[in-house]
Amino acid sequence: MITPRTAQRRVLAACKALVAQRVALEDALGLVLAEDVRSRIALPPFDNSQMDGYAVRARDCARATAARPVLLRIAGAIHAGGPRPRALSAGETMAVATGGAMPRGADAVLPIEVVGVAGRNLVVRTAVARGKFVRYKGEEIGLGSLILQRGGVIHAGAVGSLAAIGCSHVRVVRAPRVTVITTGDEVIAPGRALAHGQVYDSSLPMLAALLRQAGIEPERVRRVRDSARAIESAIGDALAHSDVVITVGGVSVGPRDFVRGALPTLGVREVFWGVSQQPGRPLYFGMRGRRMVFGLPGNPASAFVCFCMHVLPALRALAGHARPVPALQRKVLMNAATANPRRWRLLRARVPDGAPSKVQVFARQGSHMSTPLGHATHLVILPPAKKGSKRNQVAAGTRVQCLPLSHAGG
Repeated sequence: MITPRTAQRRVLAACKALVAQRVALEDALGLVLAEDVRSRIALPPFDNSQMDGYAVRARDCARATAARPVLLRIAGAIHAGGPRPRALSAGETMAVATGGAMPRGADAVLPIEVVGVAGRNLVVRTAVARGKFVRYKGEEIGLGSLILQRGGVIHAGAVGSLAAIGCSHVRVVRAPRVTVITTGDEVIAPGRALAHGQVYDSSLPMLAALLRQAGIEPERVRRVRDSARAIESAIGDALAHSDVVITVGGVSVGPRDFVRGALPTLGVREVFWGVSQQPGRPLYFGMRGRRMVFGLPGNPASAFVCFCMHVLPALRALAGHARPVPALQRKVLMNAATANPRRWRLLRARVPDGAPSKVQVFARQGSHMSTPLGHATHLVILPPAKKGSKRNQVAAGTRVQCLPLSHAGG
């Protein structure tokens, strides 16, 4: 049985970034740039005032003191967004608002707080340095400057940067189209009354939420009963419309596990089935052309762990992310943990507030348990216990590798 790392490598080897498309800036959040973006303007696009005050010629104020103020004639007012002002002559000043264009000839701004007004004259009691409180054209970025590089993720700040240079559309890598299918006669939608033997389907809303937190709106989500024909039909329909199909349940060896059996009929080639990890050992991965199928185990914690470890890196690679797998972190165990003698353990854990270098493993690690997921911030990764070792305990204080769940919205 392959290791989790080998499984990751095989999945990523099958991934190729999807095609680029041009989208409106307001629709680009969370997507990956498919090309470099260079500015078509200088920023600021013109010399402007950093303060509410008065535009002056610094040399006109050079001799001003509190004892012997200088008087400058107020020749007008400049508002942000107003027309281009006329040139400033010697001995003149103009009131200027923050962001207002500097008149030609002016090279400094005196804030309102340091001057006085007497009739139509400005009373200047202090000298001012040339360039004081002036934002010069192109001082932030010049025409043609690189703003964002290909492969960068468009976050809210990037949207602001692109809008500032007048960019209304960008070329991005298309987000993967994903369908999620949960299977089982026993699972029903939250909100309905439970009959005997039924449980609420936590996996479908959880996986849909994980996709949205990754910037991917699920193409379709559906529940399917334990029927070979219904499951085959649902997966076939999903393969016709989606880049990635995620199923939950039906991939083990039980008499009503129909998912794996349906896939060859649909032309899906098995890449691997079974990973040496706990939870999530029955994980399935297959391909039909460039389309991917992930068969996740039915237990919700197993589905969550498999998504974070294997599905999400694939989705990020398809979306053009340069680093689809986040860097592992090393932290100190706050409590003892138990290794599995045969498989890698992926333990739900949390980093306490105020102790970023430490990690606490949850006592309850059952693969059927959904509630601990609400508190998890990391997965602690424990390799199999050494052969011949009589002790599977990993002591508190041991440094362990952790997968941060922040990339999965945790």
